[in-house]
Amino acid sequence: MASDPFQQVQDLVESQLGEASAMLETLKGLVAAPSDGEQLRWLHGELRKSLDALDAELRDFEASLEIMQREQGRFHLNASEVASRRAFAALSRSRLADMEAFVESSAAKAAVEKAARGALLGGAKGSRAATAAKHRLDEENNAENQRFIEQTLLQRQLLMQEQNEGFEQVGKAVSNLKGVAEAITRELDAQSYLLEDLQVGAERTEVRLSHQSRRLDNLLQSVKHRGS
Repeated sequence: MASDPFQQVQDLVESQLGEASAMLETLKGLVAAPSDGEQLRWLHGELRKSLDALDAELRDFEASLEIMQREQGRFHLNASEVASRRAFAALSRSRLADMEAFVESSAAKAAVEKAARGALLGGAKGSRAATAAKHRLDEENNAENQRFIEQTLLQRQLLMQEQNEGFEQVGKAVSNLKGVAEAITRELDAQSYLLEDLQVGAERTEVRLSHQSRRLDNLLQSVKHRGS
């Protein structure tokens, strides 16, 4: 049986939470002591995108949990395992909410607006800094997206493998039943042949007995005539 896909989902969510937390700490530092307005604006936007993607991932996972809870037998899960997964989802949701609260806070928005105004007044130096920051964050974002794609493909591959194994087991069971049915059919055919042979033998014996009886009757009649 393939490994539990939940572990892959958990690793993916924890990885995304870790990366978002690192971005949040950097953003907090920039909000508290602005040194690069362009980087602050870009980081604020990228963190918001990451949190939106993480929210979507958690929604899918929570929907899967609802199915798992309704059909625990199908997924071979007990109540404790379902509760553990719900606790992980709740903790992840709480961490996500904390990060969203800061991103949408008045302090963060004010810092972003101030940085935007500064960008309008900035010169070539600000433009170069913004370009460098954007390039750096683009690279980080591309790496994160690649990891997300790899993790998602691996998760789907494991699910498909598990389904295929289930189909193979069903196929083997059907094949075994077919073999049993064929064996029963052959046995019934053999028994039918035996019954036919017994019936033919009984008929032949009946004919011979009838013939012997007639001969005996004839013999008795002959003896009676001679005696008289």
